[in-house]
Amino acid sequence: DGDWWLVDGRQRVTSLRRFIKPKDFTPKNTFHLGILTGENSRYTNMNFKELEESVQSRILNTKIPVTYIEGLSEHRSAIYELFRRYNTGGTNLNGAEIRNAVFHENVYHQELFRLAGEDVDVSEFTKTTKDVRKLIRISIANLTGFKAYDRICRYFGYQYASKGMTTANAIFKFFEDHKDSSIEEASKLTTEFIDSAKYCDKIFGEEYRFKRIKEDGETGGF
Repeated sequence: DGDWWLVDGRQRVTSLRRFIKPKDFTPKNTFHLGILTGENSRYTNMNFKELEESVQSRILNTKIPVTYIEGLSEHRSAIYELFRRYNTGGTNLNGAEIRNAVFHENVYHQELFRLAGEDVDVSEFTKTTKDVRKLIRISIANLTGFKAYDRICRYFGYQYASKGMTTANAIFKFFEDHKDSSIEEASKLTTEFIDSAKYCDKIFGEEYRFKRIKEDGETGGF
């Protein structure tokens, strides 16, 4: 269908786009070259358009080696495994970031991603998103690694998984089992999760909701 999945190098490619085509990003997500030393010091704090044309041309015409794997569009499990094994950059993708890449067209994923507020700036959070983040103990200031989305996914993975499955496999199967679902069906997930989260709050209260209870009675991360 023309889509490519970037398994390794996302941060580097995104950085290049933010530098070369800043109009595709909000001002706070673009950058200049910063403080440079030596023979490159003359480019200090420049953005792409401020560079000499010869330098711009050199950047635009530099070839980047790419390994392209065909025939995986119908095999999501293989794509997921590739992401898991081969993202080797300075900051590896976590499970939620991999799922976002693999299932970006899945309406169930899209619904949960929106519910968590991962698709917008914090200033655009709806009341529903703010309430959900409070219930699941993910601060509205915690915007890295799709943590809110991941916590919501865990609920659905645990709720609908077969006994004995790992968390990652349970969540993957949940999305894979609903890859052909409608938008109307996906919209029901928000109601289901909010009702369950509120019920969890009613039973366990502020102290224990969405926390793991250790053998000694102390609480830990969910």
